[in-house]
Amino acid sequence: MPFSDKNFNDFLRSFLTNIKEELPGNSFRFCDFEDAYNKSKIALEKPEQWPENEKEDLSWVDQFRTTLFHICRIINDPRHTITSYKEALGVEKIVKIDSQDVMESSKKDIYWDRRSTGEVTPKKFSTSINERDICIYENKFVVFVIDLMLGFVAQHIFRIKKNLRFLHQNFADENFSYKDAENLLDLARFEQFKHNGKVLPPQYLPLLTSNKSDTIRNLETLEFFKKELLRITYTSFYQIVKKSGQITYERVYATNLLLGDHNYSEIFNFYRNFLTIKLEKPYKAPIYKPWYNDYVAITLLMTLKELGFEFNKNRIMFTDVHHFILENYNCEKEGIRCHINMDNKKNIIEVTFNVQYIEGKFHKLTNLTRKRESKLCFIMLANPKTDDDTEARNLYRSLINKRLETGEYTNAFIVSPHDEFNFTNCIIVSPFASNVDINLKNVIQSSLIFTEGDARMYTKLCPICGSRVDGEWEDGNCHCPECNSVWTSFVSGDNHTYQNTVWLKAIKRPL
Repeated sequence: MPFSDKNFNDFLRSFLTNIKEELPGNSFRFCDFEDAYNKSKIALEKPEQWPENEKEDLSWVDQFRTTLFHICRIINDPRHTITSYKEALGVEKIVKIDSQDVMESSKKDIYWDRRSTGEVTPKKFSTSINERDICIYENKFVVFVIDLMLGFVAQHIFRIKKNLRFLHQNFADENFSYKDAENLLDLARFEQFKHNGKVLPPQYLPLLTSNKSDTIRNLETLEFFKKELLRITYTSFYQIVKKSGQITYERVYATNLLLGDHNYSEIFNFYRNFLTIKLEKPYKAPIYKPWYNDYVAITLLMTLKELGFEFNKNRIMFTDVHHFILENYNCEKEGIRCHINMDNKKNIIEVTFNVQYIEGKFHKLTNLTRKRESKLCFIMLANPKTDDDTEARNLYRSLINKRLETGEYTNAFIVSPHDEFNFTNCIIVSPFASNVDINLKNVIQSSLIFTEGDARMYTKLCPICGSRVDGEWEDGNCHCPECNSVWTSFVSGDNHTYQNTVWLKAIKRPL
């Protein structure tokens, strides 16, 4: 679900203030938080109570419609240049000839045919050829504007579709299937209006985006623009001019034709206005990093609890300004110990899993010490450093690789509240996010997969993709050069039955 940064800051402030009010003092135990949370004294408010769908600013629609009209007029009768040159053509191909052409041709014997009777007849004439060339600068500018308009419209269509409502946004946290029609109807009337224990009078709320809404009307308008622009790209005008060369922002300049011809000047004026539309970006208040880091930390602890980890009596401390301190914080489940360290200055959380010796489950082996550790690094980025997808992807990949290259971590992830940057090894932690590829729960689950497997075989072949590998490294792990996965093997079982166990520490895709 889309959100504004202000909404997110309001949400974080409310949630964290609620924690500090219910758990006073300079520290608390996770079990105290869990008890208050289960009793709804600490509430993780539903996302729909905070944001409203972003409304698209479509003040430029009339400009687009007018500009499309002038583009179509130019396509039907484009300005052009005439190129003239002389060429010798056969008599049968001559359409028009003047006395000058006859005089020039009479001087060249090769243009005449002498028959046996002595008669001389013309074979070729040099004639003037005039060709119409539409590949002038002004038409290249028109094609440039067409491409800008098409990309701009496609971008807005994507944003509007992203803001449509979906059932899982309304019922993901409920304890029933949203396929139940009665439950759907009840929630459509009531559930959306619960806030702080109060229920407002019944009022109908569409579960999905209504065809009567402005969103759908706007979408239909933009789809029409897109259809017309795509049709224009199939015209001979567009295709001929496009092949002749392209211009860029840096090469745009005014000409007499762009300023003087009515159709061309309308498009040029639109382009100048378009620059202000495109360059204007809504103000985005940065998400307050300490609040977001606290939210990620508490979400991580809740995830570990959900996956069966039990917390000891370690206390979560507060800083002087009431932000969480997670240092040497431990939790356990059978055979696995989890060690957490949070560094707010570096905006990272380190999570280390250790296989513990348990009689009848994991055996003490001489080479188990280095094998039994898996260390994950979560890099928390509350605010994107760029709005460009490609730049963000490259930046995130660089930050992840920088951590992995130290050899200290088995795997590294970016943690972000922005679901538009849902890249490989990017975990979206936000109550407003939807349709994300990975989350904290499945990252931790996939880091704790133990399966029976032959150690002799899977120190030579990757158990993930089947690629050949070089065996164990000095850290006791195997690393796949193809899919970047990391695993190790050791013996588990009781005192009478042993089996080789493969720990799939990091099931990865190429970054």
